[in-house]
Amino acid sequence: MRAETRLSGLVLVLAASLLCPTGTDAHAQEELVLTGELEAAEADRLSVPLTDTWRLQLKWLIGEGSRVEAGDVVARFDPGQAEESLAEAEDDLAEKLQERVLSETNLRLAKLDLELAFARAEAELKKIRLDAAVPETLREGTKFRELQRELQTKESTFESARLALVTHEATARATMTSVDLEIGQLRESISRYEENLSRLELRATKPGIVVHKSHPWEGTKFKEGDQVQATWLIASIPDLKSLEVLAWAAEPDIPRLALGQEVALRFDAYPARAFSGRVIRIGQAGESRRLWGKTPYFSVHISIGEIDQEIMKPGMSVRCEIRKVPSGATS
Repeated sequence: MRAETRLSGLVLVLAASLLCPTGTDAHAQEELVLTGELEAAEADRLSVPLTDTWRLQLKWLIGEGSRVEAGDVVARFDPGQAEESLAEAEDDLAEKLQERVLSETNLRLAKLDLELAFARAEAELKKIRLDAAVPETLREGTKFRELQRELQTKESTFESARLALVTHEATARATMTSVDLEIGQLRESISRYEENLSRLELRATKPGIVVHKSHPWEGTKFKEGDQVQATWLIASIPDLKSLEVLAWAAEPDIPRLALGQEVALRFDAYPARAFSGRVIRIGQAGESRRLWGKTPYFSVHISIGEIDQEIMKPGMSVRCEIRKVPSGATS
């Protein structure tokens, strides 16, 4: 009899626990905890430059937390063959400029010789034309015929001299155009190499504290010697007045989020202090977080009620406790 009574009591307790959750269970259903990181909404973002090669090596990177002024170098990349290519192009340009001077001088001298030959042929032609213009009736027959033959010879010589001068001028123009084209191409190459080399230094555009960014595949902070690709974000100089929390929520948690929700923020470095926040933006598309598996995660941006620049630094890990999750909340 006692055993039956005890069994009946256990059944009633179990039923009550299923129908009426304890305070702890109800609190767990109402609270959503996300992991976030402190970042600046506004920052000077320094990315791997676009150059002739898609991959570069990070040769030097200023220490994280270093204070810089506008114009200071933050990172340098290995120039690879760019410096050698620039030196070769500069040598080629110097040789081509010398070649141009020499060609121009030789062409000018050759033109002077041809102009002299043309002037001589023109003068001789004019003279023989005067002599040959005397009527046959006033000259001895043999002499007249000799003058006519000489006139034909002088006309042929004059035409040859004229054509030689015209041909030379056309050839000279073509030669100098070709040389100038090569010089222009070399100068363009030099400008491109110089521009690429200038891009291999990332400089700050505003004063602030440097924060290193993470490798998109490995998740570790960038360091000297790393192989990087164009457009990758290497470092940033955040505006500390624009600090906010970037958290990530799994897809099943999205229905439990809503704009304007209040958030309790606790920094891992200062667990005893709590700060208030508010959900201000929720990502519309899931993103793959390589180190977290294949499940898509959605970005959740949280504003901070009061920013304490003395302790808050970009990159700090933050525990985001979203309480009073409304039933049927939407983003």
